[in-house]
Parts: sequence; structure tokens; C-alpha cells
Amino acid sequence: MYNEEEYKRLFKVIKNGVELNTLALELNLKTVEVSGLIEALKIRGYDIDLRVKGDKIVVYKKNIVRTTKHIKPEIESLNHIKLCLLSDTHLCTKE
Repeated sequence: MYNEEEYKRLFKVIKNGVELNTLALELNLKTVEVSGLIEALKIRGYDIDLRVKGDKIVVYKKNIVRTTKHIKPEIESLNHIKLCLLSDTHLCTKE
């Protein structure tokens, strides 16, 4: 069996719209094994499916909706703050 990291890598490698037989040849597996891997991916929550297109079985990956988008600010628009910290190790000592 595969671990979660291998399933994640396998999901990234599989291209949307690729034929099942072509994918089986690329992965050097039987078509039954590839369809079993796709079912295992579906069980683990990946949005992937097999669909019949004409006389071929095609792998269909659904779009992954991003919930966040990282925006890199312009360096000129950033504020620069200078901070000076002092430390006294003899603070509150009795002598």
C-alpha cells in the first residue's frame, strides 16, 4: 500500500483528461490496478473520477478551489520600523 505522500504525488502526476490505458502504460501497471488507485484516491478525499468519453475511459480531475491567495506586497509600499532593544541583566539586584 501507499502512504499519504505517495498518494499526493500520484494525484499531481495524473493529468486531467488522460485516457486510462495511456495512464496504465505510463505507470507500468494494469488498467485494473490504475482504476483501483483512482478509487483509493477518491476514498482519501481527492476529487478524481473515471468517466466514459465515447469508447474510451478518461480520468477526470475536478478543479481544486483555492480558499486563500497569497499576495506579495510591493517592497516600496512597506513601512520600515527601526527597533532598539536594551537589556540589563543587573536590573532589580540588591547590593
